[in-house]
Amino acid sequence: MHKVMIVDNEPNIRTGLRYLINWEKYNFTIMSQAKNGKDALTKMEKEYPDLIITDIKMPGMDGLELIKYIREELHDHYMNFIILSGYDEFNYAKEAIKYNVRNYLLKPIDENELISTLELINRELTKESLYENFYEGNTKIFNERFENIKEISLLIEAIENNNNEEIKKYIETVFKYFRESNLHPRIIKIHIDNLIISLSNIISNMDGDIDNIVRNYCFFRTDLTDLNVT
Repeated sequence: MHKVMIVDNEPNIRTGLRYLINWEKYNFTIMSQAKNGKDALTKMEKEYPDLIITDIKMPGMDGLELIKYIREELHDHYMNFIILSGYDEFNYAKEAIKYNVRNYLLKPIDENELISTLELINRELTKESLYENFYEGNTKIFNERFENIKEISLLIEAIENNNNEEIKKYIETVFKYFRESNLHPRIIKIHIDNLIISLSNIISNMDGDIDNIVRNYCFFRTDLTDLNVT
């Protein structure tokens, strides 16, 4: 369900909107109500809406000031708004166009116009949600493939402890995993690059220069020629 905040200084408007339609039928739920822009911002700190339906002229912070604040101060360029205005306020309400607000409803609010506007916004929000779910799902898969190679962590730990037997064992295990896995070569290269960075940090804490360390530690002699990591 997409969360809706209603902002209007008139209680009867706020209540009327709540009961004008079955919001859940159109994939929306009334999250909160506010009496002006300042009240809305305070309530947004606790729970952030997907859609704000706001009157224009209100005491304190009015609707345009609220929209401007969300766009410029909160840097939210994607918040959906529906502006409520009377005929005498419409020219003033059109100022919101420069803040990328396109949805207006004239008072008294027509039920069918409200439903049509909500259906349009629902399609946009659903499209965004599908993209976010796709992105998050693929990011999760990538992270699992990228991070969950415990042998690399064990290898680094063995190097830190200067345990040559463990170092040799985990090097063989790691590179066997790389050879047999279905990881993309670029992902393998990222793993190796990160391993080298970790080794560099260890080296910086060791005595002697890099030539001495290379001569004394066999783990720098691993053959990488059979891995396609270019």
